[in-house]
Amino acid sequence: MLDLIMIVCCLIFVFVLVRKRNEIIKERGKTLLVTGIILFSAGTIIGIFSLFSKNESDITTKNVQSEGEKINSSYNSPEQQNPEVLKSQKEKEIQDNANELKLAKQVMSWFSESKLPINNVRDNTVNQQSLYTGLKVFLSSNPITVMVFENEQSAQKEKNPSLNFYAKGNVVIWIKDESNTDSYLKIFNEQKPIKGLKINYFSNGVKDFVKNMDGYDFISFTKNFYKLSNKEMKTIFNLYLYKHEVTWNGMVIETGKKKVAIWGGNPLELPNSWAEASEDNGKNLAAYVIFLELDEKQVANLRHGDKIRFSGKVSSWGHLKTNDHWKLIEGKVL
Repeated sequence: MLDLIMIVCCLIFVFVLVRKRNEIIKERGKTLLVTGIILFSAGTIIGIFSLFSKNESDITTKNVQSEGEKINSSYNSPEQQNPEVLKSQKEKEIQDNANELKLAKQVMSWFSESKLPINNVRDNTVNQQSLYTGLKVFLSSNPITVMVFENEQSAQKEKNPSLNFYAKGNVVIWIKDESNTDSYLKIFNEQKPIKGLKINYFSNGVKDFVKNMDGYDFISFTKNFYKLSNKEMKTIFNLYLYKHEVTWNGMVIETGKKKVAIWGGNPLELPNSWAEASEDNGKNLAAYVIFLELDEKQVANLRHGDKIRFSGKVSSWGHLKTNDHWKLIEGKVL
């Protein structure tokens, strides 16, 4: 306020000088003096104005810095940087994750204890979290998947009965075994195992194959598998066979660095190479070839024509009409 009064007084002083200029100046030499006074006054005004502006700028800058300091202090609060607090938060997160996984396993156990065809149970949470908002656990099996979300709202968003997604609380189940949808839902709604449920199959052909597949050697396995329809074969692979462990016998066709091509058909028809087996000559020999994933050390000891007994988990299925081969992962020679 004082700065403003000074500026006004200076302006009045200059105005008076200009108005009385002719009266005051009677001699030419005095003109320089008056002019000097005018210039001095104008300079004083400019200086005061500049000082006033600078003070305002300083105040504004200080205010901005003050706000910045507040923001920085909120990010670097002692509580957040306290190692004990961080440790406690991490331990709580680990415990929460453990509880959510325990819940998913409990739900899955209700189905298996009810004798529904639960198999190949695996935790796929890491691969699926980016696809579902609020997902904490994604516990999958071939016929059904159990998902646990951080809250009920997130779970309800995934509910879609037309796609066999059902929600209860913060848990969602995705039923892939459509033949047993009613049984899965009954167990899920009652939240406990139920004895004596009837197990349904896609067809009698699927039922017969599934009940006997573990007792088949490779020749019997493929004979009964290839006589089914495409839909039946796909259903068996998706619900019962994917990553199912099998033990078969065969003969070595050729080896790679970490895999071996094995002939599972008639020993008298052993191909000389994989190239021969995969030829499009109408014989469809590739449908009786198994590619077995093996450790390098085991592969190194194998030669063409060796008879071996081996095990592994089915990762892809062969097809007679399209001349596709089988593939087993996590294999070993017995």
